[in-house]
Amino acid sequence: MTLQDLRAGDRVTIEIIQGTDVEEFATSVIGSNDKGVLVFAYSRDGVVFELNSKRLRKCTFNLYCVDNGGERKVWKNVTIATIFHKEISMYAIVVSNFVKYGVSGERRHNRRTLVDRNGIVANARAKESHRVTVHDISDNGVSFIATEEFERVDGDLNVMLDDKIRGHYFRLEIPCQCVRTQDMDGRTLYGCRIMTADKGLLEYINLKRIELGVG
Repeated sequence: MTLQDLRAGDRVTIEIIQGTDVEEFATSVIGSNDKGVLVFAYSRDGVVFELNSKRLRKCTFNLYCVDNGGERKVWKNVTIATIFHKEISMYAIVVSNFVKYGVSGERRHNRRTLVDRNGIVANARAKESHRVTVHDISDNGVSFIATEEFERVDGDLNVMLDDKIRGHYFRLEIPCQCVRTQDMDGRTLYGCRIMTADKGLLEYINLKRIELGVG
């Protein structure tokens, strides 16, 4: 995947490294051309966070995305500058060789991310659905808490979850299978193995970790 493959609306993550300090924030692509890619600038309390490689020489900037195959890609040591145009704040990002392919980024397997949001779990075989609390999630697993036990948890389940993170809306349907149960003060926690982690789910996990400050 090249930087040129990024399209308007694609979600990306900018990573800023200074010594041992690492900060990440999510944004989305405005567009790309043969010179580089433009993304929306990050702002906090109405103030734009200005980035400039020439001024911040002690910082290293990396750009991440999740490709259509669900793999995390990274372009390392990108050059970045803040541009203001017609009341729109954006970052112009280029690499030393624009057609250079993004390399595989380290996947964060098995690192659980707290969700703690209401959701619905459907069991097609038992023809039932339950309102639950989605507890946490990772690349390959999801857990939820139910106030009443399911009649049966064998077979395929579908966890449905809606969430909004930094202006991005997610409506997830997560196919999974229950692999364990655990009593939690009179309620039951169901631990499930995710059957297929698609691009939308991986983007959600990445943004959720950034929101919680555990990226």
